[in-house]
Amino acid sequence: MVLALVKGKLRAIAKALRLSRITMKNIRQNLFVTPFYNAVGLALAAGVLYPKFRLLLISIIAGAAMSFSLVYLVGSALRFRHLNV
Repeated sequence: MVLALVKGKLRAIAKALRLSRITMKNIRQNLFVTPFYNAVGLALAAGVLYPKFRLLLISIIAGAAMSFSLVYLVGSALRFRHLNV
């Protein structure tokens, strides 16, 4: 890891380390949630549950669900905006 101090404050190192830990935690959460969410949505759209349960996801709802996935990612990143690190 390379860290450059702009104003010469040593406290900035601790702040940057805390921020990097929070950021990595957010990335790990997103890497778990979104592929799972998309896999379930893709399976429903492909008709995996149709033969047994007669459940099929129409394309408009599938598109909206994929858009919600992107909204979740943006919201997940923005929740740390007001964090005093």
